[in-house]
Amino acid sequence: MKYFTDLLETVKSRNFAPVYLFHGPEAYLRRLAVEKIREALLDGDNRDFNLTRLDGEKAGISEIISAAETAPFFSGKRLLIIDRPAVFRASPGKGRAPKETAGQEEEETNKPGGKTPGEEEALINYIASPMPSTCVIFNTPDQVDKRKKIYKSVEKHGKAVEFALLKPADIRKWLDKQARLAGKKLEPAAAGALLDRVGQDLTALHAEINKLIDYAGQAPVIKLADVNLLTAVPLEENIFNVVDALGEKKPDKAVSGIRDLLLARQPPQYILSMVARQFRLLLQVKEALSRGCSFGELASTTGIHPFVAKKLYQQCKGFDINLLIRALHSLQEIDAGVKTGRKDFLPAMELFIIETVTGGKLAEGK
Repeated sequence: MKYFTDLLETVKSRNFAPVYLFHGPEAYLRRLAVEKIREALLDGDNRDFNLTRLDGEKAGISEIISAAETAPFFSGKRLLIIDRPAVFRASPGKGRAPKETAGQEEEETNKPGGKTPGEEEALINYIASPMPSTCVIFNTPDQVDKRKKIYKSVEKHGKAVEFALLKPADIRKWLDKQARLAGKKLEPAAAGALLDRVGQDLTALHAEINKLIDYAGQAPVIKLADVNLLTAVPLEENIFNVVDALGEKKPDKAVSGIRDLLLARQPPQYILSMVARQFRLLLQVKEALSRGCSFGELASTTGIHPFVAKKLYQQCKGFDINLLIRALHSLQEIDAGVKTGRKDFLPAMELFIIETVTGGKLAEGK
């Protein structure tokens, strides 16, 4: 989170860059960064007149430059925000044959918000010599191409900030801080459950922690029971619990989990696909471990997020590789049977659960 706190320090000291590029998947912090700059840069009765926001998917480069070169209303500064600017985006043709790539580039040029090489050069020239009274923020969740000349120009003459998703440890600190600001303490178990259920999306976590703060009222502590009561259990957690029950040899718990998903109106085919996905991830982790991969190397070796890899590492202890492979074959047969009407979903899953728990040969054609 240091990249964000460092940015806020420069904003507090009013050390504004003439051009910013905010990119990356962490939407909450990007939005907050834009808002902090807007609050610090624009003041007085003219703030609305000196703010322009353009859709980078539609606005052409000439329109962006024209808006950037417009003088502020009366005095002070202007703020120009361009959302999802196509000009920084990594090429969708990366890895394609040259002919296909060229065709894709021509298609992008003809789209609204597309650009010609001359226009892009004009924007690069603007970034190198920007309007002193205008602050420009390019704001996008998309992957940007850091090899592009225009990206390097922002790095040299302005500031490029990548808003990466926070690590679970940093998110826990952030949640603790939100609770402290409201005069509350967040139980460690409550923070862990909140992170498990909501994930790493700070926008969603911000909404949930505020809901928990309001619910706590005068109580000084936000407890695990509060999270369990107020925060919805995501499908992924329910699926994890079902597979966890299989590893723990608790068929009743696994069957109950499947029935709860059906009562929650989750489509049978989607439940099947998610259970199969969990078994595929377990097999991936189990095979990596069998090749001598250490726990510390698991995430980088498999490409699975470290937080998820840790949970899978614990869960896969209840299964051997052969059972995981047989389970995947059985799920494939159930999927085909349900789609063709030869099998009913719930009885087929109940049989699958029993045979997986007992470790017996998974029945064919049932």
